Amino acid sequence: MVNQPDHQFILIVPPTGLLEVIHADRPIDPEFTLRARGEDGNFMRLTCGKVTCSWFNQDWGTLNPRARTVFARIAQVHFIFTGPVLFEGIEEDLMGEIVGQLSLRETAGGSTS
Repeated sequence: MVNQPDHQFILIVPPTGLLEVIHADRPIDPEFTLRARGEDGNFMRLTCGKVTCSWFNQDWGTLNPRARTVFARIAQVHFIFTGPVLFEGIEEDLMGEIVGQLSLRETAGGSTS
């Protein structure tokens, strides 16, 4: 049996608006969580190391440069996302840095890419 962490942090990065950090003591279903926020399309998952990002790929979806920034920070790779993106497995300290960086850029009116 593999030891599961007793808690996890999830970061949801929408194209615009508030970032959402969720702390849970049980596993979170990414597809259900995004669908509950009204998203639809083809459910996608991409894993890099310990981090997994999930989103709905939509031909008509809104591009999400903020999620591209987060993924580039984690994987040093630029990837195009549409709609809200849910990130799992980001270490707590790195998540704080990422949220702070995105918040500072938006407050200052700077670019998110």
